[in-house]
Amino acid sequence: MKFRIQFPEFIFAALLIALALSSCGGDVDRQGVPGREAETIIIRQEAEPDVLNPMCTGSGYATNVFMHIFLPLMEYHPKTLDYVPVLVKGEPESSPVTEGPYTGGIAYTFEILEEASWDDGTPVTASDYDFTVKAALNPFVEGNRWRGYLSSIKRVDKDPDNPKRFSVIIYPEFSGSLLTASNFLLYPAHLYDPEGLLLSTSVEQLQDVDQALELAEENAGLKTFAEAFNSEKYARDPESVQGCGPYALDSWSTGQQIVLTRKDGWWGEAIAGNRDILEAFPEKLVFQTIPDPATTAAMLKSQEIDLVFLPPSRELIDIRENALTKEHYRVIETQTDEIYWVPMNTGSEVLSDKRVRKAIAHLMDVDQMLQELSFGMGQRLTGPIPPGRSTYNKDLQLVDFSIEKANALLDSAGWMDTDNDGIRDKRIGGDRKSLVVRYFTPSASAVGKPAGLLLKENARKAGVDVDVQYKEFKVIQRHWAERDYDMTPARSRLSPAPFDPYQRYHTSSDRPDGSNIMGFGNAQSDALIEKIRYSSGEERQQAYLDFQKMVYDEQPAIFLYSPVNAMIVHNRFDSWASPRRPGYFPQYFKLANGR
Repeated sequence: MKFRIQFPEFIFAALLIALALSSCGGDVDRQGVPGREAETIIIRQEAEPDVLNPMCTGSGYATNVFMHIFLPLMEYHPKTLDYVPVLVKGEPESSPVTEGPYTGGIAYTFEILEEASWDDGTPVTASDYDFTVKAALNPFVEGNRWRGYLSSIKRVDKDPDNPKRFSVIIYPEFSGSLLTASNFLLYPAHLYDPEGLLLSTSVEQLQDVDQALELAEENAGLKTFAEAFNSEKYARDPESVQGCGPYALDSWSTGQQIVLTRKDGWWGEAIAGNRDILEAFPEKLVFQTIPDPATTAAMLKSQEIDLVFLPPSRELIDIRENALTKEHYRVIETQTDEIYWVPMNTGSEVLSDKRVRKAIAHLMDVDQMLQELSFGMGQRLTGPIPPGRSTYNKDLQLVDFSIEKANALLDSAGWMDTDNDGIRDKRIGGDRKSLVVRYFTPSASAVGKPAGLLLKENARKAGVDVDVQYKEFKVIQRHWAERDYDMTPARSRLSPAPFDPYQRYHTSSDRPDGSNIMGFGNAQSDALIEKIRYSSGEERQQAYLDFQKMVYDEQPAIFLYSPVNAMIVHNRFDSWASPRRPGYFPQYFKLANGR
């Protein structure tokens, strides 16, 4: 799916003030920035990653960093959105599986590029692919969000005569089979499993979680491997966080910055001329943690940062005619497949009744949020699929802000204010419980924090107390795993692939290390999700529509809107924004005019 990219008319209000107070350039070198390495891009992130172990995090801040360190077999090109080879020679050979236990599946045969190698010169091989899948299916790997995604990979067969060639069986075949087989980041087996603890275990043996746990009783290597893999060593140590991408982790200064350095003699340089997805120009990528918008604005003023990617915010205003901004920065607006939403824990005492969840959805004034936080620059949502997609259910009505409707729903669910303290209550399990909803949000969240405060204000009018608590993202993740939360803001970046709800909405993902943090689903919703995966044409389209209707009726989350985002980038670089998440790809930015 492609989006129009245009030049916007907005940026931080604080930046406007800072620029207005500054001189028209002073002694800034028009050919660069004094005291800075020319081919270093400094990128602002509003929060710090938790870990740089791709398998063990759902953080977009982490993804923005480690996508430069690790590579997949294939990927969506950030400019064209074509699905193209990255680590493999070309598109795989494919053939249906017509006999054996995986009849009805599909087999893909890949061959990894001869040039592809790890940092120590060891070639990338089929064994690394096999290892990565087994690590993802290991039930002892913590925070593993890949298990559900890779559970359709049933077998990996390595070519005995060619270590770069292998076949993968996906069962059953479904619309995203090729994506599942090829669109995840590879790990070097010899570095992440130096003792070969997973060598004696096959992908087939790890498919069933219960069987894998039984296997662990006989094979202690599964647990021993996971203990090391889960450790701090593979989370942030530059000597251990290694991939086959163009950049290496140079340093991580907690709370300040992460520095990636382009590798000398990286294997991709030799073929990047014929495969531009492997291009990498800047010598360093520096990810600075700068939560505060005013600090960000001041650093833009002094040209201390090169790239800021922003959702629309309260401070966003028009500075199109500001001469100084035009001199040093350009701003690119892009509509990405990104959604803001607020998952709700359907297993919570206070939110287990869908009437309560619907009532709270009516208490969230999304139109006011969209105007005040995003200047109306976005599209409201009825569910997890953005309106621009052909699978969007247009028959569903936006949930309107209505205290009257919320009151009626809460009354019907038995929540009344029996003690006249202004907060509804109800007897649950013999005890009188007040309707207090815990809302966990990072304090730096540009949308999540104000959304919580707005909800708190409106909810009080209906007798609901929203307890807004500020926590670090990694702490919130622990609450998700333990299902010890009521509500939490989220931002999801969808890939250009057709939407697959399996990982986030299927009941098999409702486990501590799964992505179904809402506890959503039943046999009916699972059947629809599987039909989306395994059918085609009108049948699949109808499954998409029915699934969205079911999510709408159950209201496991408040779906807010899909924003228009902005990239602010120093004009010493030739730059462009992408509709593919995260919206910016600084490794492709060249110095402008040969500078």
